[in-house]
Amino acid sequence: MSATRTSALVFAESPRYDRWLGLRVAAQPVAWRRLTPVVATTSLVLIDLLVFLAAFGLASHVRDSLVGPMHQPILIWVAAGAWLLARACAGLYPGYGLAAPEELRTSVITTVAVALGEVAAFFVLKESAASRLVVVGTWGLVVLLAGIARDGVKGLLIRCRLYGCPVLVIGAGKRGALAIREMKANPGTGYVPVAAFDNRVSKIGQILEGVPVLGTVRAALSMPFPYPVRHVLIAVSSRRQPRLLAIVRKFTRRYPYVVAVPDVFELAHLWVRPRALGGCLTLEVRNNLLRPLNRFVKRCADILLALPVLMVSAPVIAVAAIAVKLVSPGPAFYSQEREGLRGRRIRVWKLRTMVRDAATRLDAYLADHPEARLEWDTRMKLLNDPRVVPYVGRWLRRFSIDELPQLWNIVIGDMSLVGPRPFPDYHLEKFSAQFRAFRHQVRPGLSGMWQVSERSMADMAGQEARDSYYIRNWSLWLDLWILFRTLPATLRGTGAC
Repeated sequence: MSATRTSALVFAESPRYDRWLGLRVAAQPVAWRRLTPVVATTSLVLIDLLVFLAAFGLASHVRDSLVGPMHQPILIWVAAGAWLLARACAGLYPGYGLAAPEELRTSVITTVAVALGEVAAFFVLKESAASRLVVVGTWGLVVLLAGIARDGVKGLLIRCRLYGCPVLVIGAGKRGALAIREMKANPGTGYVPVAAFDNRVSKIGQILEGVPVLGTVRAALSMPFPYPVRHVLIAVSSRRQPRLLAIVRKFTRRYPYVVAVPDVFELAHLWVRPRALGGCLTLEVRNNLLRPLNRFVKRCADILLALPVLMVSAPVIAVAAIAVKLVSPGPAFYSQEREGLRGRRIRVWKLRTMVRDAATRLDAYLADHPEARLEWDTRMKLLNDPRVVPYVGRWLRRFSIDELPQLWNIVIGDMSLVGPRPFPDYHLEKFSAQFRAFRHQVRPGLSGMWQVSERSMADMAGQEARDSYYIRNWSLWLDLWILFRTLPATLRGTGAC
């Protein structure tokens, strides 16, 4: 059987592979698979154009309502074209390989740069017909809406299996398995692992994290595929440097995009930068949380955002407090000492959602339900928690309304809008002393990485992994991305307990 026939059969008959591309290769026309990047790019360009038109229309309508109709110069439409071109040059169409915070940063920077360029052009050309209100309003709305609209369209494309590029994984060991898991856990990057290759004969023919191992590394250089493959991820040990360099050189001759996974997993950073040191390639790893300017910016953002949100949510907190008082005797609010920045003890406030004898009920429930004990030991949470106040408590917890009083903790500086959650002491005791000390680098947050991805469904290992990722990779863009995700995750109400 020829190599072409073998690869086509393996891809077409692998049920695990089908889950990722959605349709069997044998049933999916080759032309359609080739057009997938075109469909994704066209969809993203169109949604950006619609966002600009909507923002411009709304800003013009507001201006015309206040002052009267006014003709807008053609330079505004030139700026719209320049904006789309700038985003294309920045790699946002279709944006494969961009992490979500990096994608948000690129989107905002390109928008602000074009907006400033348009203002400068109006000034240089002495264009008096332009409305400052329309210009500022249009680009202000674009900054706010472009990321949200793009995220929604990408999610739809991913669900329809119309976003992503096939990626070959070289190496079927632990590094290869980890890389495949990460690609599958982050479909927004657009990387879809479709096949793995390894020189160990025992690996060939196996399924690695749902991906078939098709052959040796040499086979990946010559094997034909039933669709275009342009991306390769090399996940082999770099301890044998000559071998790794030889593999990279060979694959760059056939594939335009080759990525190597470094051995330093614990030092992996979202914003790591390559630096040249003579003939050596070095990786600069910054701890952004140790820079005073970054701490100051984060604190200012907390105050500017939390204070108005606290004032707006005050009526909701008041109504929820009354509801708690009506169904359960005792105070409406609950406070508990927890660990904050640098390990300092802080008092965290919540709306009370548990009965007053919560500890006694929990001990009795865990003693009578062994399966609940396993769930508690795994996540320190219970889906069917016997301590929750009847009727009101479950709804408050489901939509995180009980956490709203912590906005006051943010205003006074004990907490931040985004950060690792301030766990109770009995929860923290499950973690290692090293991880607890690691958490002390940042203020605890009202929202965080695993809250917007898994809510309360994350186990202890998942909580530690997500919090560690946040602390190592902190940036204002990462905070903004988490905040954008917080409201949809809260409104869905899934996974909360």
